[in-house]
Amino acid sequence: MIGSANRIKKQSFPGVLRGKSVLGLYFKAILTDLGDKNTQIGVVLPKKYAKTAVLRNLIRRTVYGQTVPYLDKIPYKNIAFLLQKAFPIGRGLPGRQQVSQIVAEEVQGLIKKIIPTEKYEK
Repeated sequence: MIGSANRIKKQSFPGVLRGKSVLGLYFKAILTDLGDKNTQIGVVLPKKYAKTAVLRNLIRRTVYGQTVPYLDKIPYKNIAFLLQKAFPIGRGLPGRQQVSQIVAEEVQGLIKKIIPTEKYEK
């Protein structure tokens, strides 16, 4: 899980959602340079795409868990992950594990798009 210093506060969300966006298959990552010295992460999960609270909490915990190793490498101060498409979910534990794996792969792919690679830097 991610510490509260690295989570976007509720009051900051309207400003954060106006930033530059990077698209993935299920998520859109919105990037801004507003706010604190710490990199902050937020997750927006509409009930339209993730119906149950159990599923929304699983997705939120997975996103936060996947972003922790990259917090000091991300060049932006705020990143909001916005769910834009429903997951193909099965029933029970196998379905939740499948969703968790899909979310982890999606978030890692978006973070790799966000973090500049060394071969292009001077």
